[in-house]
Amino acid sequence: MGWDPRLLDILVCPADQGALHVDPVAAQLVCQVCHRRYDISDGIAVMLPTPAPATDPDVEQR
Repeated sequence: MGWDPRLLDILVCPADQGALHVDPVAAQLVCQVCHRRYDISDGIAVMLPTPAPATDPDVEQR
């Protein structure tokens, strides 16, 4: 998978705007700040942030 380095210069993590790097083995973009992973499907990065984690029922909600 050959990603143009200029493209990686402008793409950022949608969750925290961190820089991304390519993990060619897993076919994913990885955020260097939060370590979120974004799949690459047919050469297209799926840049959707993951949903928020489920809340802990033992923690009081405000």
